Amino acid sequence: MDRIYRLDLIKEILNEYVLSNQDEIQAVLSKKGVHVTQATLSRDLKSLRVSRVTDSNGKTRYALQDATSSLYEKRELPDHLDGVISIEFSGQLGVVKTIPGFANAVAYYIDQVKIPEIMGTIAGDDTILLIAKAEVSGNHLAGILLNNFGGLSEKFK
Repeated sequence: MDRIYRLDLIKEILNEYVLSNQDEIQAVLSKKGVHVTQATLSRDLKSLRVSRVTDSNGKTRYALQDATSSLYEKRELPDHLDGVISIEFSGQLGVVKTIPGFANAVAYYIDQVKIPEIMGTIAGDDTILLIAKAEVSGNHLAGILLNNFGGLSEKFK
């Protein structure tokens, strides 16, 4: 099967249905005659920049990121950052706690913004490790995050 066709079909499905987990996406793909493993689907979702978002009713679903917007210029708090529970720093390290399943999307977003003071992120299911460059303190990095993502202010400990 052609990967491009599969990716286009996934985009169609996400625009047409409200799906809250990968099993639901796999089921719709299967009904349309496309059978993929969970690992393949996960890679496809990552390549399409699909993230889990929470709508105004509190329902979590998969959604395509708006390809026309620039993450760095937007400076709004994206829906998936609503999943951030807390942020705490110790030296050059920061720990971001999220709702389960949100850490990868939040870390990906932080990485895409390309804040020069952040060397990188490591994400699990509900926790992100932010690693600042050697010359950057946790307090300085907290200020940078607040300047870039104003909606995070109540999350800092």
